[in-house]
Amino acid sequence: MTVTDILRLEPQSIHIIKKYNLDACDAETFLFEDACRTHAVDARCVKNELIELRISLKQANESFAQLLDGILQQHEVIKNTLSNIKHALHLAVQQQTDFQEKLLTIKNKFDVLSETLDIHLYKEEMILFPEFVKLWNNQKNQRERLPLFRMMYPIEGLEDEHQLARTILIDMRSIIRYGKIPKGVGVYYEYVCQELESFEKQMINLMDQENQLLFPKALELEQTLTHS
Repeated sequence: MTVTDILRLEPQSIHIIKKYNLDACDAETFLFEDACRTHAVDARCVKNELIELRISLKQANESFAQLLDGILQQHEVIKNTLSNIKHALHLAVQQQTDFQEKLLTIKNKFDVLSETLDIHLYKEEMILFPEFVKLWNNQKNQRERLPLFRMMYPIEGLEDEHQLARTILIDMRSIIRYGKIPKGVGVYYEYVCQELESFEKQMINLMDQENQLLFPKALELEQTLTHS
């Protein structure tokens, strides 16, 4: 196997090849062992580094794919919850006349949040996440066209939208205190409180996973590929 064969099978090994100066040989024709002998390098040590690299890349790719798949599943839960709360709020406003003003305020804020999240989730699922998959496939040597834009710019926009969602969630909780449901309220009012409290936890968990795990990993993949 030549040095070029190794790079073709595992492009990310370029930094190991360069570290030992093995790319200074005629990579197309020089066998790996011959290149190591030429530069007085222990071929076994280099092979061990290449094996460790392959294992680490495989683990990183699998964890990234699992993380992305888990987040997409959470998106579906969020969409269903948005629909359920929207319907329950409509019924609660009609039923609960003594808390109608408070419920209308919540409904207006929730409508803004729902519309914002509809667009936000669409951008993630239809535009950005497919580009993440391309990065992941390239890391696995399934060569695809790399994204035409830097990931940091759309990611910053999505993080800003996450912050907006957090602000609206906090505003709603300050208006209708989920843990202190008034006595004698209707079933829809109580249901709305319970669902909003659960939804807030779902959203915070999802946004934290994207901000702290998914986005940094995508940026790391991008940096690795663009500097290989």
